[in-house]
Amino acid sequence: MQRDAILSQVFFARIQAVEALRKLGGGEVVSAELLRQICTELDDASLRYGRASTATIYGAFSALLRIVLSLAEWRQAVLNAVPDGDRFLRSAVERHRLWLKEFGEKDVAKSLVDASASLQSVATIADFESICKTLAGIPLPIGVFSEERPRIPAGPEQGKRSINYALARGTGIDARAEVYGSTSSMFQGSSAS
Repeated sequence: MQRDAILSQVFFARIQAVEALRKLGGGEVVSAELLRQICTELDDASLRYGRASTATIYGAFSALLRIVLSLAEWRQAVLNAVPDGDRFLRSAVERHRLWLKEFGEKDVAKSLVDASASLQSVATIADFESICKTLAGIPLPIGVFSEERPRIPAGPEQGKRSINYALARGTGIDARAEVYGSTSSMFQGSSAS
């Protein structure tokens, strides 16, 4: 996948998430299916970053958006007077507690941890809407590059790799070269015919 494709995918998913959070914060209804779709897109984007810190923050944001989804379902249950609608609220509070165990100590997720701190004490729809507004305003990085391995190993003890290359004179002959971390050894053992 191209690097700019990663940037585009993350940017679009982030915009969708902010729009959904702003709508929820303004008292509008956002479908549970749309929120699930956004979470999936954010998960996919975070996986593309590998072990980079950007992956961590998008993973944390996606998990937090799933908690918001539970609260959105709670909001609808309250407004529709559904029996036992508080199960969504209890679920969100417990899932947030687990989320804090996973992301609470990570520096990269500090802004999300701070923004979601009041989630443990949500009691009214107004509390929920306030959390959504706060989360919509949290800036998240957009990573431009995915994590890559170094192209040339640092030394022979860290491994050598073989590369194939075509000789320049149009012969089409492939020669093998062992790369040890410097280009000076690249052409050892090759011969032009």
